[in-house]
Amino acid sequence: MSKLFYNLGLFLFIFLCIVGVICYKNFIVVKNFYFDPKINKVIMGDSHISCGVNDQLIPSTISVANTNESYIYTYYKLKKLLDTKAKIDTVFLGVGYHNFPASASNGTFNMVHRHIYFLPLHIINHIFKLKNSSIQSQWIPFLKLNFMNAGSFETQPYWGGYLSNINEKGPVKKDMDKRLQIQYYSNDPETLFSVNQIQYFEAIIDLCKQHSIVPIGLNMPLDPYYESNVPKAYKEKYLNLTKNIKVIDFKELNFSPKDFLPDGDHVSTKGAAKATLFLKNFIGR
Repeated sequence: MSKLFYNLGLFLFIFLCIVGVICYKNFIVVKNFYFDPKINKVIMGDSHISCGVNDQLIPSTISVANTNESYIYTYYKLKKLLDTKAKIDTVFLGVGYHNFPASASNGTFNMVHRHIYFLPLHIINHIFKLKNSSIQSQWIPFLKLNFMNAGSFETQPYWGGYLSNINEKGPVKKDMDKRLQIQYYSNDPETLFSVNQIQYFEAIIDLCKQHSIVPIGLNMPLDPYYESNVPKAYKEKYLNLTKNIKVIDFKELNFSPKDFLPDGDHVSTKGAAKATLFLKNFIGR
């Protein structure tokens, strides 16, 4: 019996050492993130931006947008970038109707494992208190992500970047209705909006201004059916929160059905090519 406990203890010790080494390696990869000093414009946001703008086609620009990224993570990611002494003069920040409903907070609780290396400990604790949850719920995805990147120095899983999404199916009404239900129609009428999202959106704008960085919003295009079914209250909240910053909304472009994914809420690779060229021309003016 004692030998069994010894072997179990030895296995646990070795396993924890391996986990510690892998996590430390990934922490260093995140901490030492570096980009060309010629880059002075940063694209930030969630999946709408990571799928919608190809930074590789825009000079002096880098995207650190990531899927399901809440503004609290964008805020601390921007602080990390500023700590590197990067000479950023413009932040293009994804912002749309979907960013402010109460449902938008779900990404905060589901993606802690991906952003944990950016966050102060008190913020990690704060996030779990908001959900009345515990960090145990994030252990498996956290370990899985770290082990998947054990032999790589790739920063994309943590910092983000452009994600090509080739899908020429176009919008599907059933998928759009499902997406609309999740984002807008499942919220409690008493708490339509996410206090956390609004707080950190405003904090990002303030942080930019404190460092003489110009914040410019990127409101990615939506399928007409999808946009027409977004409740008025969310459109009004969006307009109120963005009234003091410039927002690029791509309204000048003509998007075809195949420029969108089935959910009508994200652009496809074809749509991203149009949006990227428009943004490139805007920057080049």
